[in-house]
Amino acid sequence: MEEHPIKYASRLLNSAERNYSTTEREALAVVWALSKFRGYIEGSKIIVESDHQPLKWVMKLNSPSGRSARWSLQIQSFNLNLEYIPGKSNVIADMLSRLDYDQEIPSYEENT
Repeated sequence: MEEHPIKYASRLLNSAERNYSTTEREALAVVWALSKFRGYIEGSKIIVESDHQPLKWVMKLNSPSGRSARWSLQIQSFNLNLEYIPGKSNVIADMLSRLDYDQEIPSYEENT
């Protein structure tokens, strides 16, 4: 089976989400993406590649409560496998996360 991304997406965190721990932010990203792309991925095997190894805690909580319980339930409704990819090996995701979106990117026509 060939693996390929279906789409790239991002969003800004709201003021409450900015106070989340790094692990909670990583989990939020997975839950948000699953919700956003549900129509594309429902019924398919999903592989989430992350350089944040503690993210696995969301999927393995014995007695989650509150936000983590909601996230855990949402994640469990998908056929999802979380794979750890060291940051140095996850070059594309690292590059995309560091882009300066305020910087104007010249078009191809301007460079010719």
